[in-house]
Amino acid sequence: MTLVLASLVVLVGGAAVSAVLVRRPQASLLVGVTALVFGSISSLAAALPRMLATSGDASATLVWPMPLGSAQMALDGLSAWFLASIAIVTLAVAVYSWAYMREDTGHGSVGAFSTFLCLLVAALVLVVTAADAVLFLVGWEAMTLAAFFLVGLHHREAEVRRAAWMYLIATHLGTALCVLPVFGILAVKCGQTGFAAFDAGSASLGGTTGVLVFFLALVGFGTKAGFMPMHVWLPVAHPAAPTPVSALLSAW
Repeated sequence: MTLVLASLVVLVGGAAVSAVLVRRPQASLLVGVTALVFGSISSLAAALPRMLATSGDASATLVWPMPLGSAQMALDGLSAWFLASIAIVTLAVAVYSWAYMREDTGHGSVGAFSTFLCLLVAALVLVVTAADAVLFLVGWEAMTLAAFFLVGLHHREAEVRRAAWMYLIATHLGTALCVLPVFGILAVKCGQTGFAAFDAGSASLGGTTGVLVFFLALVGFGTKAGFMPMHVWLPVAHPAAPTPVSALLSAW
């Protein structure tokens, strides 16, 4: 998990430095693109051994400085595939973003673009490696907020603002009404918030409860993914978002 943690540090650090350099757009963009490239390489280096079965599953436990117990991260064969996909798509987006956003270096939006794009990728990495519902929800919410600011990057246009808010409201409704209840039901049933416990405890769910959990998960995660008919945000958000952001959102 060392390489995954290193990727998160690089991406979050790149976001922080990009934010500091917001008044120097070209420098901010360079820092953001560099962080995306090195963060992706680190994630890919972590994922490949798991995909090729040259090493066992890896895990790490992070102690929260609050009464939530411990947050766990894990990298198995399945999450490694997702992590590798994120890394490959991010590399392509980073290369394209350098040429795409350099045309806008005279505008303050470039620094915001670099900052939130790094945060979005860091959140994606956290979501696919989280082994605990609490940590997953932290990454899930960070992903939503970063995407909201990226979709609304050119917020002076009314259609862009509308698209960003529609994305935020739709995905938050899916999370609040469906994803949180799923995790709540499983946490009460299993007595803990780890995904390993969820996996073991889900087998003992009753027929009605099991169907309810499946339906809620389908609607909640389907809203974020843009599944029909929960895709109300997708046709307006993608045209409004900068092209690199649209590409990254399309992949996830």
